Amino acid sequence: MNPVHRATLCGNMNHRRADAPLRHCIQCGAMVNARASARPCDDAVHAVRRRERAEFCVDCGAQLVVRH
Repeated sequence: MNPVHRATLCGNMNHRRADAPLRHCIQCGAMVNARASARPCDDAVHAVRRRERAEFCVDCGAQLVVRH
């Protein structure tokens, strides 16, 4: 098993990649690659991510969409 892989219920394949191109998973918000560069986040950046239908920010892991 890949040492970077962590058990998760999320189906996003970035959890299994040792070289994921983003810091946080777009589906669950968990850290997938701490070495990936993060851009600064603010409300404007998060608004763009929400329009792209991201549930979590790939840079900071903040939850962008609340599901009931």
